[in-house]
Amino acid sequence: MQSYYKFFFGTLTVLVLGLLLWNVYLINELKSTKSELKDSELKLQMKDGDIHLLNYDLTTSRDSVRILNNIIENGSKKKDTLN
Repeated sequence: MQSYYKFFFGTLTVLVLGLLLWNVYLINELKSTKSELKDSELKLQMKDGDIHLLNYDLTTSRDSVRILNNIIENGSKKKDTLN
């Protein structure tokens, strides 16, 4: 009967220590996953800022091209009317 209790408590001890080690491992994985998530969110925000900046540049360039086209068209019309 005593060997049964020794085996039971020995197995129980091994299980508890295994669960404690597993818990420590999971806590470390959670910390590293949170760190990776923060890094990924920072990269996403930087790329989002780049997209907004490129969108602004594209809009500004489009408006500049429209203005230059109007100047060229008006300039060529003025030349035609002067002749």
